[in-house]
Amino acid sequence: MEFNGERSVASADVDGGEPTVTDGERSSDDGARVMADRVRLATDDGRAVGDEARSSDDGEHVVADGVRLSAAARSAAADGLRLWTDGGRAMGEATRLSADGGRTVADGVRPSVDVARSTGDSEVRDENIGVPSPLTEPMAPMPDVDAVAEAKPGPLLRLVRRQEVAFAAVGGFNTALGIGLTVVWLAVLGDNVPPSVAVAAAYAVSIVIAFVLHRTLVFRVRGHLVRDFLRFVAVNSGGLLLNMALLELAVSVWHFPDKPAAVVVMGLVAVASYFGHRHISFRRRPPVEADNAVG
Repeated sequence: MEFNGERSVASADVDGGEPTVTDGERSSDDGARVMADRVRLATDDGRAVGDEARSSDDGEHVVADGVRLSAAARSAAADGLRLWTDGGRAMGEATRLSADGGRTVADGVRPSVDVARSTGDSEVRDENIGVPSPLTEPMAPMPDVDAVAEAKPGPLLRLVRRQEVAFAAVGGFNTALGIGLTVVWLAVLGDNVPPSVAVAAAYAVSIVIAFVLHRTLVFRVRGHLVRDFLRFVAVNSGGLLLNMALLELAVSVWHFPDKPAAVVVMGLVAVASYFGHRHISFRRRPPVEADNAVG
């Protein structure tokens, strides 16, 4: 700057005039402005650098925030996976507990079933019936209920203890009932009707009563009502025919006295009728056969 000032002064000397300070000041101002411009440019550059630095910091913050968010997401996913795993474990534990509970119940049921089997076996041995217990053979078909009913004594059997005695008692009652009904029918029908009609009417009533008494008090069976009744009538009719044939044979062929022969023949027919009703009229599958069928 001084070079320009000196040149300005020199120019003034050469020109022969007084040196002017204005040009020097102008040149000094221009230099100052240039310096100011440079300072401003440097300042602007600094500001630009600062802005870039701030932008870089913001970018790093954004990246760091993204990394944190990603880490948080991974942590949340891991927590969800742990919860899912814990839920699966809880379900597995519940399933195992349920299975253990089922095993415990089954273990409790098995001794109970064994006790029931032992009780059922002892009852079967005590009552001398061959009906298998449903607990012993759970998948086997149920035995005939008539065999069970037959094994349980009714009031008459509990009183007389033997089936044969009960049969004789019911037979005696039925004989007395038949005689009484015959007398009643003879009185009701009168002389205009043949006596055989009164006998047939008495027989029709007494055989129904005899069937009910033998079925409920002596043989103690259930089911097959119509079949049992038809067989009972057949056995009773056979007994009547057998009675007539044996009495005729004893009196006419063997020449036995009629009254003693009638008593003996009636006794023999009564015994035959007992076995006929037991094995034909009220026949049920024997307990041994039932056991073999189940086995």
